[in-house]
This record gives sequence, C-alpha cells and structure tokens, in this order.
Amino acid sequence: MTRENTVARLAAEIMRVLDEGFDLGSEAWHFIQSTFPDKSAAELAELMAAGEDLEAGPLMELLFFPDEDLQVRLEGLLSSLALQPREQGVLVALLADYGPVARITCAGWGAEAVRFAMPAEALPLFVERLKIGHRLAPPVAEAITRQVAAADGDRLRVKLRNARIPFSPAQVAFICELLARLPRGDRDLLEIADFVLALMDELHPDGDIQEGLLAKKKFYFQNLQRARQMAAMIHGRNMETLMLQGVRMPYVDQNDALRKMHLIDRICIALLGRSVYFQRVCGSSQDAVFVDGSDIALLNRLLL
Repeated sequence: MTRENTVARLAAEIMRVLDEGFDLGSEAWHFIQSTFPDKSAAELAELMAAGEDLEAGPLMELLFFPDEDLQVRLEGLLSSLALQPREQGVLVALLADYGPVARITCAGWGAEAVRFAMPAEALPLFVERLKIGHRLAPPVAEAITRQVAAADGDRLRVKLRNARIPFSPAQVAFICELLARLPRGDRDLLEIADFVLALMDELHPDGDIQEGLLAKKKFYFQNLQRARQMAAMIHGRNMETLMLQGVRMPYVDQNDALRKMHLIDRICIALLGRSVYFQRVCGSSQDAVFVDGSDIALLNRLLL
C-alpha cells in the first residue's frame, strides 16, 4: 500500500467518525451559553459557515477540538498506520477535498444532532491535535498489547500519544514494568496512567520516579494534616474574627488527596509488594516517615 493510500485510509476514517457524530461536554456548552446566549444551534452552524463573526474562531476551535473520546475512536486504525509528522499536510489536503461535516449533539440543543461543516482553516489545528506522528516506544506498544485489556488499550495509547514529554529510557522502563505488574483489566489503570504521566511531566526526563512518588505522597499527606488542623482550629469559632486576625484558610481537596495517595500505594504495591506510609507524630505538626531503605534499591533493580 502506498503512503498516499495509507493517509487516505485515515482521512476516510475521520470522515466516518465525524459523520457518526459526537457530543459536546458541559464546559463547551457553558462557553456557548455565555458567548452566544441568543443563538440557536442552527444559527451557530450558519455563523460557522460564514466565518465572519470574530467569535467564530473560538467557537470553531471548541467544536472541532479532537478530545480524548474522539481520538480513541480513531486510535485502532491510527496506531496501525505508523504515519510520519510530515504526512500531516497530506491529511489536511485530503480532508479539505472531502469537506468534513460533523454531527454534534449537546444537551442544550435537545435530542437532535446539528450538522456543522468544518471550515478549511480549522483543519490544520484539528489534524495537529491528533498527533498522528507521535509513535509509542516499541517496548511500551508491546507491553500494552500483551498486558492491557482490549477495552483499555486504545485509551491508554491515546493518553501516551497526548503526553507532552518525549519519554526517556528510564520512563519507558518504568511504564513497561508497571504495566507488567498491574493486573490485566485493572479498574484503576487509566487513572494511574494519568497520574504517572503528570508526575513524569514534572520531573526531569532522567529524574528519580520513585523519589517523585514518595515526595508526592508526602505532599498530599501534609496537606491533609494541615486541612484537618485548620478544621479543628476553626471549630466553634467565628470565621469573620479569624479572617480579621489574619488567619488564611487554605483550600485542600481532601477527597482528591486521598485518591492520589491511594494511586501511589497501588503503584508501589504493584512494583514492590508494599508501599510507604506516613504517620503523624502525636502533638506535632510534623510527620514521621516509615521507609524501608531496601524499597528504593529494589525498585532501582526492577528498572535496570
């Protein structure tokens, strides 16, 4: 199959997915309500086609942003084609010839889908956001095929494709080892992937990932302690008086912190068979850390 035919296969699949349609999320609907409160869906489609209003640009980007759900629908084919970054221009030209039209549904528009023609100027950014030239490292691709349930495989590939970092050998080794040790079909897998990718984005490419996990868990633990101390301090006291005294109330999402600590535990237990736990010292705002020094050495050996 020629490269032109390969790109044409993806263009045809994009046309099919857009024709099948997709649903706008709540954030998109909020933008539409606040920016175009008096326009119906049909009027928005006309505005988009005309392209004359200054607000048509942000609306165009909003409607034709390939979110994760749309990318997942394309990933099965995209991951098999091994396209190159330079072929983005060919894909844009093919789509421009086809004239893509998307069927879009939104809770605010009722049950009927509205057809929006994708303007030619939206195509380059749409294709760029598909990241067709981002290929997974072969060991990671093989690990997903071998270790990850089919229901999660494409979404995990999309998350990795969308990652902002070029994965270092150490990061590739960490991902492969983690996938090998998590149970197949693990219900936390995708959430763990989001957490690990966010952590890697914060670290140096060759940074110590296990130390990063430890630092994150300590961070969440300390925030929880501060939130609980603050709650105990203000119990039964007047908030206005405390504010006048200069007391600042930090916001801590305790449920999110507990969830992130759970994910760190899942990662550590998968790789080490145990996790690192913290315990508050009685009568102190400090925390005592119980860490078996062999944990770090063991994790290092696993990744070599």
